[in-house]
Amino acid sequence: MSPSTARLRLIETPPDRAVTRLHRLVRQRDVLRADFRTAWDSIAADCADADLEAWAAAAIELAFVNAGPPCLLAFWRASSALRAQFGLAVPTAFGHA
Repeated sequence: MSPSTARLRLIETPPDRAVTRLHRLVRQRDVLRADFRTAWDSIAADCADADLEAWAAAAIELAFVNAGPPCLLAFWRASSALRAQFGLAVPTAFGHA
């Protein structure tokens, strides 16, 4: 393919998805970024989009009830640890609870 025929393809995600909102939220908070990236890389590697969407919604709920950075960090770490044994549904349920 020559440079004159190469075209970029835009991949769009709906702006109202929980995953998108969570990434925007974390991007604005330096204290959360590194731990979120570690958890996200671990969790998103082999999870279905629907599971990630539900998990992200749980994380956003925690943020919106002012659970604070320590709670979000604990949720992400627990999610990474529990996912291998129980799948993502169990930590997601904990986040919603």
